[in-house]
Amino acid sequence: MKLLSLPQPPNPSEPRYRTNLLAWAQAHYTWSQQVVGLLQDHSRVNDAPCANPVLPTDTVATVINAFTQKGLLSPTASRNSNV
Repeated sequence: MKLLSLPQPPNPSEPRYRTNLLAWAQAHYTWSQQVVGLLQDHSRVNDAPCANPVLPTDTVATVINAFTQKGLLSPTASRNSNV
């Protein structure tokens, strides 16, 4: 799974934006375009199918392998817990 980190939006309190509303609107527009692009890119990666369709006859190992390749499971995960 691809993690998403969004950029910070423009701060309207910055000196360059305090007196120039158009500059702030343009910066906000540019930021919005970046965020939409990042969301679309990450959605394509995260929403893509794991692998070949999982059939009822597939083994658990096949399903785990598909999830691991997708990044939904860690390859180093362990079922042992020291609770």
